[in-house]
Order: sequence, then C-alpha cells, then structure tokens
Amino acid sequence: MAVKMKCGITLTLFVLTASLCPPSSAAADHSSSDAAADFVKKTISSHKIAIFSKSYCPYCKRAKAVFKELNQVPYVVELDQREDGWNIQDALSGMVGRRTVPQILLKLIKVEIWLSFWALLRRIVMISEQGYPPSKLLETRKMGFAAQVLVW
Repeated sequence: MAVKMKCGITLTLFVLTASLCPPSSAAADHSSSDAAADFVKKTISSHKIAIFSKSYCPYCKRAKAVFKELNQVPYVVELDQREDGWNIQDALSGMVGRRTVPQILLKLIKVEIWLSFWALLRRIVMISEQGYPPSKLLETRKMGFAAQVLVW
C-alpha cells in the first residue's frame, strides 16, 4: 500500500511539473519575442510618432501631453494594458538600449530613420539656444546630431 501511494505521489508531481513547464515553453518564448519585435518594427514604420507607454507612468502622461499641446497625434501603445507588453518592452530594449518608458520614436519626413525623442529634444534645446527656430531641426539630415538611429 505504501508503494502505491509513493507511485501516486510521484505520478502526481510529474503531471504537475509537466503542466507547469511544458517542453515547448522555450519555443513559445522565442516565437513570442519574435512576434513582439515584428510588432514594434511594424508600429514604428507605420506611424510618424510612436509612443510606447504605461498608462500609470507620470513621465508617459507628460510626454503624451506635450504632443497634444503641439497638435500632434502619436500612435500610443500602452504596454501595461497588453498581454504581450513585457515582450514588447524587451524588444524595444534590444533596439534602443533601455527598458524605461516612455519610449518615443519619431520618423523623420521622407527619411526611413528613427530618432530617440530625448535625443531630438536635446537637439531642439541646442538649436533654440543658438537662436534658431525648432523647425530648423527637421530641414536637413546633415546636422550631425547624435541620436540612436534604428534602421531596418
């Protein structure tokens, strides 16, 4: 009788282990990270302004308000409201080198490159300190400012 109980317990533990850690979980994680990376690439190539945000983040709220004040309508992805939000944030981290939000990517007109919003903001401040209007920033690609550029 003790042998049967031991077998039953061992079998039960095996079944629980199998249901908690299916053999295909590594493949599923890989495919979900690929799907997240594809989602990020499609999102940023389809919109002039893409904001990857979290709905409760005060910095994200302020960034969205800035674009509203500028009469710009960014495409917003609220990572905390998506099941795949963590995977999307991982994909963004691999592309731009940081996990923090907001991640704001701006597509330059007629140019298939993306700039970090913060690098762009630094450049706007530099230009305005030199007495040039901010619109001068987008007039040319040859300004030589440092920004993280994503190219696919």
